[in-house]
Amino acid sequence: MSSVEERLKAAGKALQETRRPFDVGAGLHRLAREAGYTATARPAPRQRTRRSSAADGGIPPAPEPVTS
Repeated sequence: MSSVEERLKAAGKALQETRRPFDVGAGLHRLAREAGYTATARPAPRQRTRRSSAADGGIPPAPEPVTS
């Protein structure tokens, strides 16, 4: 046994966190989400490029590259 394990055993159960089963953790997460403490998963916003913005009428398209 390592010295850390020996110290923890000597300190007793007060310092040791009990492990929660997965469903308890999921239930706590659900409660936090319903209470508004966590954000719900949303689809990522569409990244707008100059071409897609120009197609939407937002900004003029970028000039074509000069090849000479």
